[in-house]
Amino acid sequence: MDFLRLTTTRRKVLAASIVGLGSVGVLEWAGWALTHRKEGGRAPAVPAAAQESGPFPDAARLSFLQIVAHPDDDLYFVNPGMQQAIARGCKLATVIVTAGEGDGINVDTDDPGRTAAPVDYAGYSAARHNGHRAAYARMATGSADAAWTSEALALDGGLVAEHCTLPDRPDLHLYFLNIRKQEDPYRGVLELWSGAAETMNTLPVPGSPVRDVQAVNRDQVVAALSDLLVRHRPHVVRTLDPDPEHDPGLPGIESSDHRDHTAVALFSLRAVARYRDATGAAPAVDHYRGYANRFWPYDLSEQDVAAKADLVDTYAGTDGRPCPEQNCGDYQLGPDPLRSTHIYSTKLRHEPTTDWLVRDADGRLAAFAVLAGRVVGWRERTAGRGDWTGPEPVDGGRGEGWMLPVVSALRGPDGRLHLVGLRRTEGAAGDAVLDVVHAVRERGAESFGAWESVGNPDAAGQQEQREIGVPAAAVDGDGRLHVLVRNFAQSLSLRVRGADGSWGEWAELGGTTVQDGPSAYTGRDGLVRVFVPDKHSTRSWTQQAPGGALGGSSAVPTGQVASGRVTALEDAQGSPLLVYREARTALVQVQRRSGPTGKWPKEPVQVGGGDGIGPVAAVWVGDHATDALLARLGTDLSLYTLTRNAAGVQVPWTRPSDLVVLRSAALATGPEGVPVAAVLGADGHPRVASYDAVAGAFGEWKAL
Repeated sequence: MDFLRLTTTRRKVLAASIVGLGSVGVLEWAGWALTHRKEGGRAPAVPAAAQESGPFPDAARLSFLQIVAHPDDDLYFVNPGMQQAIARGCKLATVIVTAGEGDGINVDTDDPGRTAAPVDYAGYSAARHNGHRAAYARMATGSADAAWTSEALALDGGLVAEHCTLPDRPDLHLYFLNIRKQEDPYRGVLELWSGAAETMNTLPVPGSPVRDVQAVNRDQVVAALSDLLVRHRPHVVRTLDPDPEHDPGLPGIESSDHRDHTAVALFSLRAVARYRDATGAAPAVDHYRGYANRFWPYDLSEQDVAAKADLVDTYAGTDGRPCPEQNCGDYQLGPDPLRSTHIYSTKLRHEPTTDWLVRDADGRLAAFAVLAGRVVGWRERTAGRGDWTGPEPVDGGRGEGWMLPVVSALRGPDGRLHLVGLRRTEGAAGDAVLDVVHAVRERGAESFGAWESVGNPDAAGQQEQREIGVPAAAVDGDGRLHVLVRNFAQSLSLRVRGADGSWGEWAELGGTTVQDGPSAYTGRDGLVRVFVPDKHSTRSWTQQAPGGALGGSSAVPTGQVASGRVTALEDAQGSPLLVYREARTALVQVQRRSGPTGKWPKEPVQVGGGDGIGPVAAVWVGDHATDALLARLGTDLSLYTLTRNAAGVQVPWTRPSDLVVLRSAALATGPEGVPVAAVLGADGHPRVASYDAVAGAFGEWKAL
């Protein structure tokens, strides 16, 4: 296992008192104190949020399937989400595609004497399996020593996998396919995917019921994964990054991620598409970023980092458990899980949006999600009545390619609804083309037109164009659609669609090392404003005049850098409000400018919420745009909102429902200015609820 190290020590304990926001003219909220665990304390195997709340009513019927390359990928790149799904009682199965045999030396990579140790590929692979099972047992039962049973399971296509189950938690499954790289570091499952290798062998390991070497081809891997999808019928599929960014520190264009991660993501997409087409099932599919997390601001709180590290410690076999055979884990990782940069972040490859709920010109709300590579929508039949239609494919199911998991919705000044998303189309040779796509629903129409390609600012380069980010869009007062996206150079690109429907050329707006996920809105003056965080600050662009170009970028003094998308909206006076998570703490920060062109406060205001990942949704409450409602996802996969109580006093973050939710929340304004929240349930169905400003609470949640 290759990993990078940090030379810094653990971050200092955070103990912050949140000042009243009225002092900086933001939201007039009262504050409260926040405290985090003391430095050096080991977090429990099940974080406090899950311990306090226990299983939830809908969780036991939910099914997650994870497809990863190596036994630690899920612990590094998916957690804390995997741990929380288990803690909440969801069904979960994980498929590990490769043997993960590495160099076959199960000795700490920092040990200068490791080169003298014997090479044992099968033994090292088996030790990693043992550590993996121990970590899962801890997550599921609290004991790393809980007993497992295993069997040799023949899958469609002929591949025989090791299937492990935990009698104390029978809805938990591990599948080891054990495809080896055959002692060549540059020959692995990526070559099997591309066709450079017609077959690859499996690696039988000690203690496994699968004892024979198997020659496996690409179609057999796809068939095996498709079979497991049919067996488990997951609501959610989690896998790795099919299109990782390049490593800027290397010459040429070299991937920042492990080649096996990329290959397994590609196999997963092919298998889910086959499963969808054969069964009609439509799971949510999410991709987790791998080694590239090291390039960007860390997004996990100290508590979530500690819980994640605790399980890696168990996987590594360095948690103090007796182990006479010296094969209880991946000893290459050493005794300190915090030395790996993989610990400090968990990021989706495609930054979620908070604008997938929108009100159309006649007051009806519409919600959108990407399920199994297709954008589907739901719509109110009558504004504010609570009856909805859907789901309906946006393009009637006719579109080509695979839609990646993010879509943004917006209404133009002429009443038309616009959708922008990111499409991935696989070529005959196994390569892929990524392009931004756009669809329009005319005012008064019941359906959208076909997707049109907006293209890709890096279309000329096969590798470069695969690194494109997720798009954002805004329609200015003249009816021109502005589409923005992060490009290969990690700056911001813009393409504008005129009011007559014609497209201009891609233009580079600039910016340096910008993060994925720009935000854009059109102000009351009809001008487009854009905000996107980079590694050091948040950059903003403003349209200079109606129908004009976006001006040069300026920095917003955000203090600590944002760890992901910045949500932006405008108040009644035309002042922009920014909401985002602080890097390294996950605390929610709020910042409002003093007037459309006034000064930004020197520092943002913290409003708590220091757990979970992903962006924070925001919407104004009432017509005066002085109070905002915020919504975020917590570590425990629940929705949390920041609201006032009946007395008008701000209370801490509250969980308004027991739903297990995905990606990000969305907020919009319904009839008569009533805020409406939407979340995508882990079962693939959105839930919506209206906010009662008098009671300071949400009403009943309705499943769409």
